Amino acid sequence: MAIWAANVELEAKGIAPISERVSAHSLRRTYASLRFACGDDPVYVAEQGGWADPSFPIKVYAKAVRRRERLAGAHRKPATPPFNGQQSAAKPTITPPKGLPW
Repeated sequence: MAIWAANVELEAKGIAPISERVSAHSLRRTYASLRFACGDDPVYVAEQGGWADPSFPIKVYAKAVRRRERLAGAHRKPATPPFNGQQSAAKPTITPPKGLPW
């Protein structure tokens, strides 16, 4: 029902609808996999996903994330840190508004 309602709104805005293959279960599974891939706390993921026992999503979804990482490991590019210690050419300047005491 929620996907149908979302599709009504999407259609009104001229946006492609959500596939009929998407289900509450697939969204829950995707959510858990992404949260584990981000390194979130398993208890938090379980609470957010509605699992009473955190061991189930850990067994299923965290294991899938580790397997995917292992299989793709050789083909991944190393992550680049957002700051490499060098100053950028353009430095943003922040000017406080006039009339403030500092």
